[in-house]
Amino acid sequence: MGSATIGEVLAALAEVLYGSQFGLGALLSGLVQGLGSEFGFLVTKNRYESWLSLTANSIGITLFSFVYEYIKLGYYAFSLPFVLSLLVVRFISVFFFCTILVRAIVKLYHRFAAGGKA
Repeated sequence: MGSATIGEVLAALAEVLYGSQFGLGALLSGLVQGLGSEFGFLVTKNRYESWLSLTANSIGITLFSFVYEYIKLGYYAFSLPFVLSLLVVRFISVFFFCTILVRAIVKLYHRFAAGGKA
């Protein structure tokens, strides 16, 4: 278990503590998302800042969380086109937040660490 899983579980714990409607189930979702993230880093040998690594991370999160919710929420009851659209929308969302934004934040961090300005 790496830092991605710990971070996801801690975020889920914070969600539970502030009274999320999902309750303790959020912890399991956090664990699944964290493991998906770890899988992406495992595949790319943990090269954190590369586009390939962050994209693999997004794919892992998308697949792990989608399979979990497919079973938990009963996506199998829906038509195949609808289920595929759920998968595509999830990937786009995860890719934006876990690849594009993370990459931009890391670039800003390096710029500031080097003494640059925004």
